[in-house]
Amino acid sequence: MAENLMDYQKIEIISTAALTAMQYIKQGFILVDTDNNYLSSNPAAEKMLPEITKLAKGESIYSTKNWPEELIIEESSNSIEFSTTGDSRFFKASISPVLNKNDVLIARIILITDITDNVKFVKDLEMAAYTDALTGLYNRKHFSELAETEIQRSARTSHLLYSAMLDFDYFKRINDTYGHPAGDLVLKTIAGVIRKNIRSYDLLCRYGGEEFVLMLAVNNEKEVFDVAERIRKDIKRTVMNYEGNELKITCSIGLARFLEKDTLDTSIKKADDALYVAKNAGRDQVKIYAPQNS
Repeated sequence: MAENLMDYQKIEIISTAALTAMQYIKQGFILVDTDNNYLSSNPAAEKMLPEITKLAKGESIYSTKNWPEELIIEESSNSIEFSTTGDSRFFKASISPVLNKNDVLIARIILITDITDNVKFVKDLEMAAYTDALTGLYNRKHFSELAETEIQRSARTSHLLYSAMLDFDYFKRINDTYGHPAGDLVLKTIAGVIRKNIRSYDLLCRYGGEEFVLMLAVNNEKEVFDVAERIRKDIKRTVMNYEGNELKITCSIGLARFLEKDTLDTSIKKADDALYVAKNAGRDQVKIYAPQNS
């Protein structure tokens, strides 16, 4: 009798200790019955999925408002990744069966881990691989990859493809006068000015230093010239404030139509040649490549 009582006490101690531990672990813990009706949860789970606090025991977890669509428990469920709206958190859930001594399923445990930091770290790595850290634009390598795809696509359509090379006029004066932080401000600001003047599917990258390269699919030469002029004028109108100093800058732009015999490199070289003509003609203007330019 005493031995049976001691066994009972051991079971009670283990059960109490397990429940206490669930209150303090960082992982979310949700216990459901075989029909996926709610039985219990710990504070971590309730923080991750606040709506479960409104469930009474025996209510289906799927009746919860905003229950993640991915988190549908099936016999084969093992590891499931999902995210929540609003706070943009990312989670991984593992589903474990609870069996009695006869190996009969009596419940399931949903154990949830917050993987937001891991997901963001991976996204940051991907972003670093594809974008320029200062401006947020495509970097040169990724631009080249996307441009090659655009070149192939344009060959199947009636659209004309133009490369554009944009360079700031007298940018060195800003760095020399106010320092590189002022130059960085100009680069970031003007990158935004350029981006707002083009379509979402146009390609834009920081090519190097204060040079930007674009690839635009258009219907005719006038269309691409008008886009370049709009960018030039908007940059000229832009006033930036750096430590109480008003900064203004202009740009020169060279345009070159992509021809059948061109490669990405030769097309950009032609745009650069047209840019050189714009610089020699007095800066703050747009020039279109012509063979006599080079």
